[in-house]
Amino acid sequence: DVSDPDPLAFADAPSPHPADVIRSSQGEAKLLRKSVAQVAHREQRIQARESKIKNLEALLETEADMKLAAEEKSAGLSQELEMMRAQFSELQ
Repeated sequence: DVSDPDPLAFADAPSPHPADVIRSSQGEAKLLRKSVAQVAHREQRIQARESKIKNLEALLETEADMKLAAEEKSAGLSQELEMMRAQFSELQ
């Protein structure tokens, strides 16, 4: 309060009781443990998502490789078919 005759009266305020300090510290420690647990849980979820993304990327890469191999095989078979048609035409 601005009109307080002794502005330093708060400096002489009694110290909190040690039991109150302990309870307060225990409460803060409990909140800290809870926060740490929440962060750890979030980190686990993030790691699980990152792992899933890596697995999906690997699967996508495998599918792309398989598609390329199938296209190359198809091109080879088409070329072989054209050669067989040409040979058949020559025989007629």
